[in-house]
Amino acid sequence: MPPSSNLILILGAIYAALAVLLGAYGAHGLKARISVGMLAVYLSGGALSLVSRARAAGGRDRGAAHS
Repeated sequence: MPPSSNLILILGAIYAALAVLLGAYGAHGLKARISVGMLAVYLSGGALSLVSRARAAGGRDRGAAHS
């Protein structure tokens, strides 16, 4: 694996962990502070962030070649 691929993998893993941590904070820490509708928006954003980071960790080049 080229060094740039390792960097992308590491950054993708870091961003995925951050998405999980922020999602857990939103699900538990913000529940009493914001409305149900805004909590749904927050959690949707967290889920989309996690998906995009998982894609980055898996490598964008493979997915782009099949599109």
